[in-house]
Amino acid sequence: MKKYILFALILFTLSCTSETTQYISTTPVTKISANYATSGGYGIHVSSLTETGVVWSTHPQPTIRDTKIMSLNQELFEKAKTPITFTANLSDLQPNTKYYIRAYITTKYSTVYGDELEFVTTK
Repeated sequence: MKKYILFALILFTLSCTSETTQYISTTPVTKISANYATSGGYGIHVSSLTETGVVWSTHPQPTIRDTKIMSLNQELFEKAKTPITFTANLSDLQPNTKYYIRAYITTKYSTVYGDELEFVTTK
């Protein structure tokens, strides 16, 4: 019985890589106009960071395959094991259109998305 418990503990420890501890939150959308808006993200427990940014679309659950803007801040990459914050300016939006937006971080392990927010551009 002790062997099974030890085996289970070893498997659990090995499965707890930085890949599973990533957390990202999308910051509120501000400065909304007919074709422009600002948002960003907040991440904690980030390691092996390669990219940060915001994705958006006119359909729910946008991904990096949709429209994205990267927030390239060298300081983020240098201190990636501490909490990070970043902003992104969305441009070329269509007037009076509902958009779905999520912050994201990409590490050498995976891409993780923040919560999805909605906003409507002005007329």
